Amino acid sequence: MLGCFGIKKDIDVRNKNILLVDDIITDGATLTVISDELFKLGVKSIVWLTFAKTHHILSEDFYICEKCKNYLSFRFNTKDGNWFLGCTNYPTCTQTYNVFLPDYKYVYSK
Repeated sequence: MLGCFGIKKDIDVRNKNILLVDDIITDGATLTVISDELFKLGVKSIVWLTFAKTHHILSEDFYICEKCKNYLSFRFNTKDGNWFLGCTNYPTCTQTYNVFLPDYKYVYSK
């Protein structure tokens, strides 16, 4: 999916707050790749809005917080440009897990 998305050269997104809208989030690849491209162009922040999420029948398809047993979701650390799993019960539970996603090249620079 890398290289599939771009932005017109005459649009300046530096220091902008962006709302990305997608109809369905499956594995987050579309939003992730677009977010990476926008961060490389100097975007200040990105919020994802989706209207549906695919549901997996097998419970092992979900990541569970060992501390509070809630689901984990992928988050992006804008300070170091790395993805991590964060508890969906945040800020009550601040448990995080570092992850390595070999399928994507994540690039972040200010």
